[in-house]
Amino acid sequence: MDVALRHGASRAFNSETQAAELQAFVREHHDQYADYVFDALPHIAASAAPVVPGTADAPGAPGKDIREMAMGLLRPGGPYVIYGATAVPQRLNTWMILAKGLRLLSTPFDVRSFPMARSAHVTAVALRLVESGLIDPAPLITTRACLDDEAAVREAFTGYGRGASMKTSLLAPSVLLDHVRRTAAAATGVPVPADTPADVPAAGGGSLAEQAGIPG
Repeated sequence: MDVALRHGASRAFNSETQAAELQAFVREHHDQYADYVFDALPHIAASAAPVVPGTADAPGAPGKDIREMAMGLLRPGGPYVIYGATAVPQRLNTWMILAKGLRLLSTPFDVRSFPMARSAHVTAVALRLVESGLIDPAPLITTRACLDDEAAVREAFTGYGRGASMKTSLLAPSVLLDHVRRTAAAATGVPVPADTPADVPAAGGGSLAEQAGIPG
């Protein structure tokens, strides 16, 4: 939430500890706050609703799902874009979709809907944004774990989706370097010794990494 507020968000709510404030905000801005909703949520479990002053909500009654509240903020006919992925079935209030004529959209990763060439273009644009300094990814990196640390690696997977752990990425330098060597050898026809660093000059000009198409 702090990261979001530092990078352009005007409001942020913790759906567990600020449920009452969030519901009040949704009631105040119902149907006219958002032009679209971008749902990047992981699995969200149903929870009991708090007692909200001035409402008929009973203690312990099923609370409104966070997605239902987001749909409440959408203008009629607005797009609700699903980006978050989870293998666990999620609650979804179809009444809001029908009553307000919302457009339920998705960001597909099936290559028949989103070809790899398009994914490569999006990745290249993202890389340029990071390299130019327009986007600083540092605040998104909450924990680092060495692949030699078995306990840390196990925790990266067993703790996935809890707390600040929203996305686990693996970086294996030895695997990347091996790919660089093989690519350079295929491009030049000259075998590359296994202990050759990726940034040394290679046959044919440029470093091994450059010949393999990996900048820097």
